Amino acid sequence: MSKENSKAIIIVSKEINASFLDYYNTHRKSEFDLIFVAPKIGKDLIKKYHHIKFIKDNYFLSKSEFKKYKLKKTNWYYQQFLKYSIVLKLNYVKVHIIDGDSYLSPKKFFTKSFMYTNIKINSSYQKFTDVSTNNLKSTRNFIVNHMVFKATEATNTKVRKNKDWEKMKGRAVL
Repeated sequence: MSKENSKAIIIVSKEINASFLDYYNTHRKSEFDLIFVAPKIGKDLIKKYHHIKFIKDNYFLSKSEFKKYKLKKTNWYYQQFLKYSIVLKLNYVKVHIIDGDSYLSPKKFFTKSFMYTNIKINSSYQKFTDVSTNNLKSTRNFIVNHMVFKATEATNTKVRKNKDWEKMKGRAVL
């Protein structure tokens, strides 16, 4: 696949569920790669779902290194940074990351349509998004069970420009 047209749907999950694998494998298209990212990946899954790429989350971001920051909601923040790390490390022009507990309609693949709730946004997360992105600047509480990134957007974020992950991780809960 040529670089300028390369796309991937990436499912990020704490545990791999067979029904999710079946669902996304059924909707897999040849114009994009389908990748599952999880802490543990069984060889039986790789064999059964040979069209799906499986990558351990530590390949993108070490959880043990991340835990040393002793953040509130460590697992939740780890997952957020993991998503950014995936986008920055993989060489795709467009990446659609979907949480491993979400069934997303194929009509929504690679679209930037987001839902939001009227529940007040968490102030720590608001500070994190203000620091890490150039264009979100919103007080809406988005339901972020899926996110679409273009490679140019990911590399233009302040996170990438600063190349200072230590500082960013420390600011996550101000």
